[in-house]
Amino acid sequence: VVADFFGNVNILDMGKLNFSGWKRVTVAVPPTIVQRDYHYNDRMGLQILGFLIEPDMMETYGTYYVYLDDLRTYTDLFAEESRDPDDMVDSW
Repeated sequence: VVADFFGNVNILDMGKLNFSGWKRVTVAVPPTIVQRDYHYNDRMGLQILGFLIEPDMMETYGTYYVYLDDLRTYTDLFAEESRDPDDMVDSW
């Protein structure tokens, strides 16, 4: 569950958890979720609000545990690397 810079909450589907043991699970942020708007230079990015796990109540029984390890985010730093250090903040 992520929120954009306007506070709009979106759910990114990462697939099923029908495995045991460790598995690398990845998700790409679709272009419909706005991460940057040139009108608002001081607001950008996403905020991770949490993880939503919805079990199928007809198939599940017992106790389940979920462990998360080595969480990473990858980002495009072109906008930050291509600007000059003396550029003024254009958020007025």
